[in-house]
Order: sequence, then C-alpha cells, then structure tokens
Amino acid sequence: MKPWIVNDKMEEGMKMVLGIDIDDVITDTSAALMAHAKIHEAEVCEKGEILDHLPQVMRGEIHSPKVKLYFELYMAKIMAGASVKDGAVATLKRLKAKGHRLVYITARGETKFPGSREMTMNFLKSQQLPFDEIIFDSFDKLKDCLDRQIELMVDDSVKNCEDLVNGGVQAVLFSSSVNTGIATNLYRVKDWDELETYLDHLAK
Repeated sequence: MKPWIVNDKMEEGMKMVLGIDIDDVITDTSAALMAHAKIHEAEVCEKGEILDHLPQVMRGEIHSPKVKLYFELYMAKIMAGASVKDGAVATLKRLKAKGHRLVYITARGETKFPGSREMTMNFLKSQQLPFDEIIFDSFDKLKDCLDRQIELMVDDSVKNCEDLVNGGVQAVLFSSSVNTGIATNLYRVKDWDELETYLDHLAK
C-alpha cells in the first residue's frame, strides 16, 4: 500500500466525504499575507516575525503578542483579499455534482482571526464556492476529521497531512509556497485539475 493511501479498495463510483482546507488550497492566502506584510509588518511586529515564519503563521501559530495583534488587526482583511486558486470553483462544483460531500476544515475563526468567520461565509457565497459543512477554529485536524468521518483530507500543511495519515485518515498535500521545499512521502498535487484526476482515479 502506498504511504499516502489508507484505503485504496473503493467501490466503483464511490462517493467520498472530503475534508478541504481553505487557505493555500482554495485561496492563495500566503501570497496575500506576504504582500501585506512587506508593507505593514514593521507597523506592528519586529522585522521578520511574519515573513520569516510564514508556514507557522499560516497555521495560526502565535509566537509573540505582536503577531497576535497583527492577526487581530489584519488577517480577516488579508483573507478577504486573497485570490481563489485557478480551477478551484469549477472543480469543487464538479466534485459536489459527482456526489462527494465537501467539508471545509480551517483554522479560520474567531479564536485567532477575529472577524474571519463572517468574512469567510460572505466570501464563499460571493465566489460561489460549494460546500456541505464548514468547521472553523480547527487546530486538531485529525480529531475533526475523525469526528466528521472524513475519508480524505486536502491540506497544504505537511505536518497536518502526516498527522492525518499516521492517525488513519487519507491525506493529499496541496502544493503551495509554504511547502514546495519540504521533502515528504505524502502524495502531492500541484493544482485542482490534478486533484480531481486523483479523486476520479480513487473512485473507479
């Protein structure tokens, strides 16, 4: 069995419960954060507190009171301005039409990103992004996936994906600027077309 496949014996045409991260999977949030931090980081944080710790910051890790303040002041606005990745809307609509259940599982939420919950709901509606359920304030994605009986999780965090696979949940790593240089045995997709092809293969 391949290391990223937990269960590869699916019935033909099987519908899956899919867990999908938002930031850097559906939206290009790290690019929006980098652009903002290059201009505004020094207004709140020490030099490099955001830009030098981008993977951690994208996971919602607060390593100083100043980063916490930056989150409170700016992150909801940054998330709202992030572009949707090419192919995401069309692919998600096709996946839902094929009968898959779409559960967005995200660290966004009021715990660390004030204002992000309402903003996200409005953003998803405005972009016509389909979903069946959203789990906000997700800081233990393995637990949330097990609780919701997620069969496959798509995330850009290597750590999250490895924790999921080790915990018995199938995971796919979505390539992003925060993980491209990390060596891993996880199955990796570069874009939404490649992800859809992979999911179609699993369902056959």
